[in-house]
Amino acid sequence: MANNETLLGYLAPRIAGGTENAAVEALGYILNRSPASLKVLNDLARTLVATPMEPVTRVETQVVAPDRSRPDFVGFDRSGHKRVIGEAKFWAGLGQGQGSAYLEQLANEGPAVLLVHGMADDSTIWAQTVQDLSADCACTTIDLPGHGRSPAPPEPSAYEREALLNSIDAVLENTGPAVYVGHSLGGYLGLAHCITRPGVLRGLVLVATGPGFRDAASMQKWNDQVHLTAPRLDIPQVAVTASLHTDSMVIDRLAEATLPVGLIVGSRDKAFVGANDYMERKLADVRRRTITDGRHRLMRTHSGDVADMVREVAAAGLTPGR
Repeated sequence: MANNETLLGYLAPRIAGGTENAAVEALGYILNRSPASLKVLNDLARTLVATPMEPVTRVETQVVAPDRSRPDFVGFDRSGHKRVIGEAKFWAGLGQGQGSAYLEQLANEGPAVLLVHGMADDSTIWAQTVQDLSADCACTTIDLPGHGRSPAPPEPSAYEREALLNSIDAVLENTGPAVYVGHSLGGYLGLAHCITRPGVLRGLVLVATGPGFRDAASMQKWNDQVHLTAPRLDIPQVAVTASLHTDSMVIDRLAEATLPVGLIVGSRDKAFVGANDYMERKLADVRRRTITDGRHRLMRTHSGDVADMVREVAAAGLTPGR
């Protein structure tokens, strides 16, 4: 074993700061080299927080934060997000404001959540849900092509399923593994994503969503209704291409969606209650909530229920062994 691989060899160039510094560096050395010790840290952290937490996979000591604070050690998850900030206080407590400053650093380091709107809506429809989850999750909302602040390409191909999934992929490259929350069209795209790109998402929450159609007549009826409604929508007409169904891929492969899924639908949303009945029977790891007298845009009228489902699915997606 090389000298710098031993504890003494590791500490030798790092103990100039004194006894406490040596203890902190020794702790970092042990946590980064002992899976059992790291497990103890993660188990302790989980007992101290009420929300799901990505496990710490590595520890760094004396990390300087943007606010110039320098905690003794910081634990990061596999995506590089801060999960634990620690101080080795042998002779004194935390300084004034130190604890709240560390909590602020961790405030947006919860499970990543990506929220995708439905046809003719945009990212602002999730405003209350994002607020409800602000203490628990790191939320990202997007505008699909032709919606909100996103460009509206003139080519219909830009709104086809695979093109939309590619645009979602680009966002997930920045968020890392996430719980995907989709409303209507956004939920359908989430199903398509987890089926065609297994292992990328941590969980799926489907708000008033259906899996598409297998029956050709039902598919044509849906598409006819989309074309009929299109002139009344405040989006470029080409963007309604996103809502048209051309195959039964998603409903045919529904059983391949083995990640934790949460279904939430309003009892008065008749077009989607039956679809949720079907998905509840076919999905492997599913939990469902039907909102009494709820309609289609539940994130506006029952945001708290949507947020609760997100937390439940996030907890399931972070279960050890997944």
